[in-house]
Amino acid sequence: MSNPLEDPDDDWWNSPVNRRESIWLGIAGAWSLGIFTWMAGFTQFGDQNPIGTTYDVDPDRYQERVGEYKEAAEETENGLVPPDSDVYVGAMRFNWDGLPTVLEAGREYDIHLGAYDVQHGFSVRPEENLNKQINRPSVPGVRVGDPDDL
Repeated sequence: MSNPLEDPDDDWWNSPVNRRESIWLGIAGAWSLGIFTWMAGFTQFGDQNPIGTTYDVDPDRYQERVGEYKEAAEETENGLVPPDSDVYVGAMRFNWDGLPTVLEAGREYDIHLGAYDVQHGFSVRPEENLNKQINRPSVPGVRVGDPDDL
């Protein structure tokens, strides 16, 4: 065969596979199956981004709710201190409504995240650990959080 565009001279498709090639195919298949199993297990049992629940919501109504939250929160020089365990954050172009927020260490908070205009990315991480962080998209008309709070 001198031209790669022409059919090969013999019946290469039905020829037996070389033993070394079979070994490498077996190693690659076992490795792929192992990686797939590890990823599925890590997603189910690992300590990574929570999936959370999303709800459809009117962006204008959510913006009103963030405004109500800001009025109820205590304003300090470091940021807003939430009045309870709910934190409302609204994303808009070039700004975050409801941030910065001062949270108490060791206390659990429900973070409600929404967008007013276009899709935004949102990330939270502890200062001392760059590996443990939460990444969430913020999409207009979709909110993460309890639907009864709106």
